[in-house]
Amino acid sequence: MAGKPARLLVLLGIYLLVAHVLPVPDGIEPRGWRITGVFFATIAGLMLQPLPGSLAVDPDDGRVNPNGGAIAVGHPLGASGARLALTAVRQLERTAGRYALVALCIGVGQGLAAVLERAG
Repeated sequence: MAGKPARLLVLLGIYLLVAHVLPVPDGIEPRGWRITGVFFATIAGLMLQPLPGSLAVDPDDGRVNPNGGAIAVGHPLGASGARLALTAVRQLERTAGRYALVALCIGVGQGLAAVLERAG
């Protein structure tokens, strides 16, 4: 739990830096620049998201995202969860693995985790 407040402070700092400290570029309205700050903070939040999981699982383990995550395999709106699950199933078949754990984005800030088992 100690890491969550720190991550939130980082995101707030990024937003404040972009939206209120950096000068507004010529041709951009201040309101639009504040929205840009929200965008950068959101992207930073997505980049920081794997950090808590890396405390429990070694990210250098060859079994973690062997084919890349949602961004690497494509992040089509409303379909990245299905794409990641299918990629995990295909990886199980290629490696004769038994289990796969998939964390799925299901839109609008919601998530789902699934454990898949290969038959046979």
